[in-house]
Amino acid sequence: MRLRRSRMRDGFTLIELLVVIAIIALLMALLLPAVQKVREAANKMRCGSNMKNIGYALHNFYNDYNRFPTGGTDWWYGIYYDGDRTGQPRRAPLTPPWQTVGWMYQILPYIEADAVWKQVSDDAWNSAGITSRTPINLYFCPSRRPPGVSPDGRAMNDYAATVPAWKDINDPGRIDPFWWGGGFDHRGVISRTEPIGRDIKITFAAIYDGSSNTSLVAEKWLRPDRYLGNDWMDDQGWCCGWDPDVVRVGAIKPKQDFNWDDPRDRPRYGHDEWNQGFGFGSPHPAGMNVLFGDGSVRSVPYNIDQFIWWYITDRLDGQAINLSTF
Repeated sequence: MRLRRSRMRDGFTLIELLVVIAIIALLMALLLPAVQKVREAANKMRCGSNMKNIGYALHNFYNDYNRFPTGGTDWWYGIYYDGDRTGQPRRAPLTPPWQTVGWMYQILPYIEADAVWKQVSDDAWNSAGITSRTPINLYFCPSRRPPGVSPDGRAMNDYAATVPAWKDINDPGRIDPFWWGGGFDHRGVISRTEPIGRDIKITFAAIYDGSSNTSLVAEKWLRPDRYLGNDWMDDQGWCCGWDPDVVRVGAIKPKQDFNWDDPRDRPRYGHDEWNQGFGFGSPHPAGMNVLFGDGSVRSVPYNIDQFIWWYITDRLDGQAINLSTF
């Protein structure tokens, strides 16, 4: 008896192809959330590493000047050079208490950006010139945006110094974000200066609550739909003086980044964009990275008690805070 040889098929049938595509889609749907979680975990670690290096820079600055850097004067002041005081050619930027641009500029020599710090910017008094247009990789959270400049040409940043500001302890809704260091009543580690060179010299001895219990820097809250910059609290970038771009307050509860105009977010967050623009937050789920005075970086959850967060940003409130859960 002769056996009939089966013919080799040339390819898949349409049904088989659809089944394969469906299986691949199902696998991708199952794996994608896990991949996204791994990627976000890696980004948060890189973000924490950025803040750790900022902590090293702040401590090295302290070793050289026996003080912490300042928050500068106001956003409209540019870099203050030696020649601006004497009428001579500008040669080098001044250091605290005379420097009117804030702490992110002052620590540049300690984050391998000495060349950026030394360059003499054009039109230095009313703007920071070329320096303000130079992105600093360390100042960007990888979960939020790549190093770059805003549509107005200012190099942006994702971190800010922490100061407590004023809150009515009997009425948590009463917050004055403008009272955040005026009148030389500074309660944060980063202090404000005035154009005449007056400031409070903050040392470790001035952190009465202990450096391990007091924050220095945290991630600042932003709207995802305005990550490119030019928002009212995110427009001057890292190279400016006392402004929500580089200094924010602990009197406002931290929140995860969200869009105020998105109706899906309103039940969770409300409508108070003005106060939140002075507060902290991040794109990370569950919590944000915070740098403490001892150089440690911890993840602070968004569900932290509002007053505990306020106390953490205050260097002399005298409150005993248990941070072991962070």
